[in-house]
Amino acid sequence: NLAHFTGRQWLLAKVDVFLQNHDRGYFVIEASAGLGKTTFMAWLVKQRHYIHHFCELRPGLEGVGDGLKNLASQLAIAYNLRPDSVLPFAASRPDFLYSLLTQAASHLGDEKIVIVVDALDEAGTLGNQNVLGLPTGLPKGIFFVVSQRPASATLTVKDANTPRQYFRLSADDEMNLMDMRRFLENISEHLTIVRPLQEYEQKSTSEEFVTALMERCQGVWIYLYFIVQEIQRGERKPLDLTALPYGMTQYYAQYWRRWRDTDEEKWDTVYLPILTTFAATQESLSLKRLIDWSEAMITERS
Repeated sequence: NLAHFTGRQWLLAKVDVFLQNHDRGYFVIEASAGLGKTTFMAWLVKQRHYIHHFCELRPGLEGVGDGLKNLASQLAIAYNLRPDSVLPFAASRPDFLYSLLTQAASHLGDEKIVIVVDALDEAGTLGNQNVLGLPTGLPKGIFFVVSQRPASATLTVKDANTPRQYFRLSADDEMNLMDMRRFLENISEHLTIVRPLQEYEQKSTSEEFVTALMERCQGVWIYLYFIVQEIQRGERKPLDLTALPYGMTQYYAQYWRRWRDTDEEKWDTVYLPILTTFAATQESLSLKRLIDWSEAMITERS
């Protein structure tokens, strides 16, 4: 959802400086969960039509082949590399992607090929290869802009000609907080926020709304997304500070408490076993395995 995308011009400038100062390379955006990595990457792709892959759509080892084929197909179409045939089975291999990158690079003049890959930490790693099978060295003119959570993905560069630059974004970064304030100032003028503010007991102002959310979000964008959505749907009063959670830990505690209070019997037999199983495995599970491991009492609907 990019309708209210705000800021990040300073982050785009860092990407552009890297593209301008090098003839190839990896630019890695590293940030904890909820700080807006995926939203920025989606906006970047929309603005510049870069070749891209979002790993969360097909995570884990099972998604490596599909991810490589996705990138290969976009390269083939964009640079007319295989105009008369469909991609072969080999398109799911890392060496095939590198071959296509080399072919595309050989036809470049001053143009640069930029490939965006989001959420490397959710992708799989085969053997001793890089995550998602990404090359350890890049042909001239090829750039990858990738994102990941801190120290969670293997992205080794063995070619001295291929630079790899990390940019680490933190929740308390001054520029991040400035973007948040601008976002809240803009969203506070939207009718779905103005009306709840006017209907609140003390007719709160937009500035009070912005200040309250800035105090509680702790620099985490996903917090703002959840809270603003709830206010717009009428599920939460905008400035009831006693009910407004402080940070994501309190937000999730409130969220799951509401689930429990809605149906305590199902909470004990279904929701809690499933939740704790996900917490223990920390990976995607098939429905059958999830039910088997959690021993949740799920009944089939006729």
